[in-house]
Amino acid sequence: MNRVVLLLLILFTTLDANAIKLHPEVVAIQKDLVNLGMKKNVGEVFERHKSVLIENELNTQSRDLIHQFIATYFSFVGLHEHAEQLYQFGQAISQQQDLYNFTAYDALNEITTLAKQRKLLMVNEAHHIPKHRWLTKELLKRLKSEGYSYLALEALAQKDELRINKQGYATNQSGIYLRDPAFSELVSVAKELGYTLVSYDKYMYDREKEGAENIINKTFALDPYAKVIVHCGYSHIDEKHKLASILAEKLDIDPLTIDQTALLSTHIADVHYWAPVVFKSEQEQYWQPAESHFDIAVYWPKQTKIANRPAWYMANHKSQRLDEKWCDNTYPCYVEVGKNIDNSIPFDRYLWLNPAKPAYVRVRSGDSIFVYDKTGHLLKQLNTAISN
Repeated sequence: MNRVVLLLLILFTTLDANAIKLHPEVVAIQKDLVNLGMKKNVGEVFERHKSVLIENELNTQSRDLIHQFIATYFSFVGLHEHAEQLYQFGQAISQQQDLYNFTAYDALNEITTLAKQRKLLMVNEAHHIPKHRWLTKELLKRLKSEGYSYLALEALAQKDELRINKQGYATNQSGIYLRDPAFSELVSVAKELGYTLVSYDKYMYDREKEGAENIINKTFALDPYAKVIVHCGYSHIDEKHKLASILAEKLDIDPLTIDQTALLSTHIADVHYWAPVVFKSEQEQYWQPAESHFDIAVYWPKQTKIANRPAWYMANHKSQRLDEKWCDNTYPCYVEVGKNIDNSIPFDRYLWLNPAKPAYVRVRSGDSIFVYDKTGHLLKQLNTAISN
């Protein structure tokens, strides 16, 4: 099995990768993710993905993997709603029964208050949901003054740890998931705030143990008073079986573990926040699914929009409306925004599917806008009108 495919399978799922007979499209889509930084034929790839999704002769494992990979690709090119709709999971709950006597509170405020008293904060994500990275990015800002100074990232490639700490931004060599603009922004914000980034995941047989040892050796072993944030995927925050449990045992501490995946597919009509929330009872107990092994479950309400993009993504950023003429009336039309410095990750990516819907990208001072047809041919390069 292709080594990169195996590593991605480990990151995406708990299935036994060696037992899976890979559908050819799993390998093809994996290559699309790897090539995204170099190849600009995003519209062409999107159309192929659509045809794969309607294929009827897929076994359950192949369908699950294909949906995860394609959803991740969609999220990388700004199609966040497509990604969430394509691959959903999580616990459906009855608000009347399971949340009776629980009240929604702002997740950032609650987590920040609790994290002040801890040395280790662990936040998970679903790899195809970039908004989960927003929560960690905002926590970095609030917790720097509380003594937190290390950010350990499952997604960070070990080979790029030294460079990224020195230069302060992600490139195509930093890791697959760091190619997402929201993840790249998380890295940039962390470095601007003065955090030391830590790579820890080696994908070995005893992955959880080795990951824990790497985190400890690069943080607490160097500074016994360190405060560390770990941003990881899915079940690694499990305090009974996974990475969190090993760190707790080896360090003799109680980590604060935050889950963003348990309620991924849940819709609670009466919650009217644009930012994530947690549910707390009058007895100061936080809601969590039955038989879970983490501290708090975060719920993301239905998102409002800014400039026709998710509010969490566009908040505090300037936006630029795209001109239909730039695309020469050929759709899908792919747009990147960035400075194109040293193979850095674009500040924004957006695949414009429908010219009838106004499209916007987020921009910074000094950025350029690159417009491509579906085959990857550069149609237009423009400087943004944003000034400091």
